[in-house]
Formats: sequence, structure tokens, C-alpha cells
Amino acid sequence: MKRTSYSKKPVAKYRGRGTLTFADGVSGKCLFRAQQSNCGDVFLLCYGFQNDLSNKLLANFYPTRFQGKTNKGELVLAECFSHYSYVTWMECKQPSAPWDAFRLGTLSITVDSIEPSHTLKFGLTNLELHGTEIIDHRIGSAYSKLPLRLPLKNGIREIEIWPLPHYALCMMELQAKKEICVTCEAIVPVHGGFDSAQVQEMISDLCYILSVARGIKVQWVYCDSYDNSDRLLSRTHHNRVTRPYSNLRVVRAIDAGGDSTKQLIENAFPIFSTRKTQYRLDSGTIDMYLDAKSEQDFIETRGAKMVVAIEALKNVAICNKMAEYILEPTIFKNCLKPRIKSDMCKILKEAQIDVPLRKTIYGNIEGLNRKPFRDLIVHLFNEVGLIVSENDITRFVNNRNSLIHTGNFFCNGDNPAGIKEYKETQNLAIYEFFFLLNFLDKIFLRMLGYSGKYWSWRDPGNPSLQELE
Repeated sequence: MKRTSYSKKPVAKYRGRGTLTFADGVSGKCLFRAQQSNCGDVFLLCYGFQNDLSNKLLANFYPTRFQGKTNKGELVLAECFSHYSYVTWMECKQPSAPWDAFRLGTLSITVDSIEPSHTLKFGLTNLELHGTEIIDHRIGSAYSKLPLRLPLKNGIREIEIWPLPHYALCMMELQAKKEICVTCEAIVPVHGGFDSAQVQEMISDLCYILSVARGIKVQWVYCDSYDNSDRLLSRTHHNRVTRPYSNLRVVRAIDAGGDSTKQLIENAFPIFSTRKTQYRLDSGTIDMYLDAKSEQDFIETRGAKMVVAIEALKNVAICNKMAEYILEPTIFKNCLKPRIKSDMCKILKEAQIDVPLRKTIYGNIEGLNRKPFRDLIVHLFNEVGLIVSENDITRFVNNRNSLIHTGNFFCNGDNPAGIKEYKETQNLAIYEFFFLLNFLDKIFLRMLGYSGKYWSWRDPGNPSLQELE
């Protein structure tokens, strides 16, 4: 019998009966099937309605709530609906009409609402884990946990990351197929009262740090609650953004001491918490950088994504509205612009430039007061403590400008005179992409306060361990 790929197996699936309610208060009892896939998507299929909801379903009315019970007696609550057009993900025949399928924002399953939570377990996608404490000596270091002490504002929070039982086989599939799969769980003790939003934020921050280190999008997609005897109390499935696995890791998963990842996380966590707002680390900056690493796109598309990540960094470098300008804008506009325009007008008239062209030129005068991209990005390098040579800064800026204005790498433009390092290579764009990628790797590592060994992908055919000081 052919084994189903782990990435194709659902995280969990349910079936039972419930009630679908619409915004106008109309509701209908139905049968349901629900599941979360390994990529994080959460689905709900409703069918066998006891009253006629055909008109609402055909008109694509959105429900506001679903409540029900599984066949095992578990309480089900679904929220945040969007229509989904097919049901092949259910691995079953399409039910007879009327039926409707939805992608959900969250799906909550409650087994016991009375017992207090003792432990929370968060499912993490695509994490390649090399722990420091072996769990099962029969399997060896491939099945080891990573204990962490995370410095928070209110003290130290001790958590552990454990590989799931199918971890080894799942990682083999991910490396071969470049798919998405839940490989590990972050285990958080929560004795007594706890703020679930704060715990979720802590795990989200942890995922961003792991994502930078591994060079892939690590995301948590579900949260399980257990009592002190490790009995499941509830499970909440979250539809969160995930990305396919990639091999472009940045920090070594393990070194001779076995704790590279542990040191990075524990040292970077308080820095990330402090800088995430200033550098928008949890608001798109890291996500755009990681998306540029996607191996599913053409190199030109990845270059375009790289530009978006670079522009995000440029905006980060503009710490306030004044930093973007050489002089205070009102001073330039009121004092200098009229004089520049007057002198320029004389020159353009003498050169017999037409009025429409002169107006276009006048419209660009205020651009003279903007700091060049090079100055802004060098300011960011200095701020995070990244040492960069003048040649690399020039190459970085040239590629950014070329991608912004032409959609192509600098080496493929009309004047690739600045590209000398790989002048005999057939596909220069590949090397320019990985040069930019290596540049961004170093920027984000320094943003996390990291110094030490990292994987340099500057030469994509021969990645090497370099020292980041």
C-alpha cells in the first residue's frame, strides 16, 4: 500500500453536526467535515442542511459563525469565513447539494472546558531542529529536544521545542519535495493563570527568529492545551501564512557544541522584542525577505521580491520624516526652491526648452532635497553594526537601482562594467541574486544582534561558513 506523504496528511480532521449562522440571523442545521492541512489552511464543509439555505449559499452570503459537535462529542466553533470552491481536500466524494465549503480563520475544538491548562503546544512548520538533549537513545540525535530560556520583560520563560514522531521522515520529504509540513512543537508550561495573547506573541517572535536562522518561513499553525496529566483539553487551528521549505539556511543548525541555535535564540530574543517595532520585523520586513528566498519562482521574480525587501529596509532606515531629507522640507521649499527655479528658468529659456518640458523639470526640483538610497542604507548598516566594503555597497546599490528601474539585474543592463567578480560566468544574474541575498542575510542577522559563523551563499555553487563580526 502506497504511503501518503506527510505534507499531504491533515494535521487534524473532524466530522459531526452543527449550525451555520448568517449575519441576518438565519441559521440552518447541517452535517460538517473540517480539517487543517499541513500548510496551515483550515477548511469547513457543510452539507445535508435540514432547512433550505440554497438561496444564501448560491448568492455567496458569508456565515458569521458555526457551532457544533463532533462525532466524539467535542465542541466546535468556527469563525472568519471565506468561500472555497472545491472539496477535494476532504479526500471524500462531493456531497449532494446543497453544500458549501469555507476557508476559516480559526477553528476551535474543546474537549474539556473545566480543567485548567497546564501546558500549551504550538505546531511549527518546516523547522529543521537539532536539539541539545536526546529524547530517545534508540533513534539518536535526530530525535532530540531544544530547551530554551527566553528573556521576557516580566522574567525568564522556559520552553522546549520537540520534534514530532514523524520528524525524520518528514524532513526527508521536505528536502526532496520542497513542501510544507508541521515538524515540531513548541511546548510552553502555563501553570496557573496566563495571557494567551502574550504567549502567542512570544511564539510568533520565536518563529521569526527561527525563520531568519533557517532561511525559511517557520510558522505556528495550531495551539493545543493540555492538563497536568497531558490530556488534551482544547485545540485551536489558525489559518496562518506559511511558505514551502527551502535549503538556504543562514546559521548552522548544529556545531561542535550542539547549541548554535540555542545561543542565537536566547541572545536574539530580547533584541528582537526591542527592535521589532522600530524595524517592522514582525510587520512585513522579515516576511518579504524570506519570500525572496522562495525556490519556486524564476530568478527574475525572486529579484523583484528582493527589491521589495530592500525597499522595506530603506523605509526602516528612514527613522522619522526628517531623515529622508537633506534639509528640513519647509526650509527647502520656501527658501531654496524659488531661487533654484528662477535660475533654472533662465538657463532653460536660453537653451530654448519648451514650456511643457520646463514644467516637468520644475516638478523634480524638490527631489534634490532627498537623500540618496546609498546614504540611507549606509545609515542602516552603521545602526546595526554591519561592516561593508565600499565595493560591495556600490554593487548592492547598482543592483537595487537596476531592479527598481528596469526590472532586471545590473549585470544584464546596458553597462555592466561594475561586474568583474564573475565576468566569465554564463548566468551572471544568478550570482547577483545570491550576492543580494547574502547581503540581506547579514543585515537581518545583525538586526538580531548575531555575531559568529553563518552560511554565506555569495557563491551559490559553493556556500561556505564565514565569520560575521
